[in-house]
Amino acid sequence: MNKVSCITVTKDRVSYLKKSIDYFINQTHEDKELIVVYYSNDKETESFLKHNRNSFIENNIYFYKFVEENGLYLGSVRNFAISKATGNWICIWDDDDYYDTKRIKNQLKFCLEKNIDACTLSSIMIYSNKYQELKISFERLELGWEGSLLCKKDTMPKYTNKAKGEDTPVLEKLIDENKLLTLFDPELYVYIFHDQNVSGGVHKERIFENSYVLNIKKIREFKKKLDWI
Repeated sequence: MNKVSCITVTKDRVSYLKKSIDYFINQTHEDKELIVVYYSNDKETESFLKHNRNSFIENNIYFYKFVEENGLYLGSVRNFAISKATGNWICIWDDDDYYDTKRIKNQLKFCLEKNIDACTLSSIMIYSNKYQELKISFERLELGWEGSLLCKKDTMPKYTNKAKGEDTPVLEKLIDENKLLTLFDPELYVYIFHDQNVSGGVHKERIFENSYVLNIKKIREFKKKLDWI
């Protein structure tokens, strides 16, 4: 069994969520589900769910409401999402990024061939809304990029209860236990920088400045994939 449960946490940004759902539906790996967790005060997402419920069920997409409480942050919401997963693999599926149709297939194949419990992408594509520019990131050979994690559910560490920066300790624990390898396949994932990213502006600027410029042909190719031209 290699059922993959993709995990999305969202709040008040249905325009992004719609695209991430499309990317999930178009994945070439068929044995999959999408777990979407939204916050109890998110009326926009709740309305979107209400008007599309039948379509979501047909495509193995399941929505769960997280009741907000003082002292519970994004890390706890991610753990709640994982608790709802029925697959034996967990795939992080942020609602505001782009995923190639072969993302699940290629990462799962890598894990199975290497007999490893988890993998991340060592390099990814980055698009900045501010600069309207696409780059390829520098490589993180050991850690990889947090949002690209695919991991066996029974191996997946718990997220720390933090509003941001909750995901890096998960990868560090997997590395300490020799359960994670990185894969170089950057075109599987485009990390999109915009004003609503959880990570701060200075952090994003530093990453973008240190990434590599692509040629015009490659930029146009990806903008077509993203329906931006």
